[in-house]
Amino acid sequence: MPTSQWEDVDVGLGFTSIYNTGGNVGVGTEDPRTTIQAGGNVDAGERGVGISSVGNINAAGIITAASFVGDLTGNIVSASAFSGNIDLNADLDVDGHTNLDNVSISGVTTTSGNVVINADLDVDGHTNLDNVNITGVTTTIGNIDINADLDVDGHTNLDNLSVAGVSTFSGPIVGTSGATINSVTIGIEAPSAISATASNLLLTSDGGTTSIANDLGVTGVSTFSNDVAVAGITTFYKDVHIKSGTNRLYLGTNDRLSLISDPSHSYLRNAGSGSHFQIHSNNFSIRSYDGNGSVTLFYSPVTDGNEGGGPRLYHNHGAGIILERLRTTKSGVNIVGTTTSTQLAVTGVSTFTGNIDANGNLDVDGYVRVPDGNESSGGNNVDGTWGDWTLQEGETDIFMINNRTGKKYKINMTEVD
Repeated sequence: MPTSQWEDVDVGLGFTSIYNTGGNVGVGTEDPRTTIQAGGNVDAGERGVGISSVGNINAAGIITAASFVGDLTGNIVSASAFSGNIDLNADLDVDGHTNLDNVSISGVTTTSGNVVINADLDVDGHTNLDNVNITGVTTTIGNIDINADLDVDGHTNLDNLSVAGVSTFSGPIVGTSGATINSVTIGIEAPSAISATASNLLLTSDGGTTSIANDLGVTGVSTFSNDVAVAGITTFYKDVHIKSGTNRLYLGTNDRLSLISDPSHSYLRNAGSGSHFQIHSNNFSIRSYDGNGSVTLFYSPVTDGNEGGGPRLYHNHGAGIILERLRTTKSGVNIVGTTTSTQLAVTGVSTFTGNIDANGNLDVDGYVRVPDGNESSGGNNVDGTWGDWTLQEGETDIFMINNRTGKKYKINMTEVD
């Protein structure tokens, strides 16, 4: 070794500290390229270890150490194997590919690029993911709490889904085995059935319209709290209840026919001028609520000499007794039974085939004609003849006119006090 290149700086201290005053020191090499080099030149692709004067270590083989003290800076440009733990108290910047058989992270991990995991990912604590794209199968045995949007472009199998807020679906929801939503079942009892078990089924659209395009079958009670518009045919197989005391049932254009029931009375009203309310039935009955009495209107289609018959009015007063009381005919109306009237105004000719019993005064403004009713029987009971007389009043006398002969007579009367 040329002594001119070495110098002892600790002369007389009991130990020797020498350094190379010029050039590199090589062990196992005749051409060292670093300050201290053992083996070949690593920068030339040879196997060896080199230490520069500023502290850089360049090794081509395996470095084994109980520990590393101090900062470790620089790049690891080839594969490295660690048989023990690696404790990193600062950032780890990996620009290339990293294979990790088992990673345990106790703090925050931030990745600015993609993270590709080809095996299982086991996360015991809390995980915040701003954007996750999963192309394969993901299995979670615990809860998943998502406080933001979840965008799923492909198929999703959910065995149990609990949604506490609003869910919006832009496409169809297809359920092959039904769904249960707070005791509401969809497609369980039948492929297209919606039912509520032990609770009410409420269909609502705040500020909008709930539309049902096809048939709607309801087997139980349905309550509508707002207007219902039906464009097609509606069929009810059981009772229809309108519970409100102020609402009405309307039929026809412009609500022409209405059924009204207020707290005091009930009405069937036909609105509009020029319109008629008609009931088409061969038998029409109006009965009392308790059934003790009723009026039956019956139309007879069989001819009875009055151009095909006409309406007849019957009275049903219980015990199966139905009596005819009024019949319309070609010439007028026939009344059967006793007619009670507080006042009777007749403008034409009235014919009475039976007796007239007047228990009060008889006021006749015109004249009274009294024909003998025994013409057809051959005469009266006194002389066997028959007559036709008219009684008229004068200012001071009463006259009788024989309608058969035309002769007129004055009745002699004696004044009495």
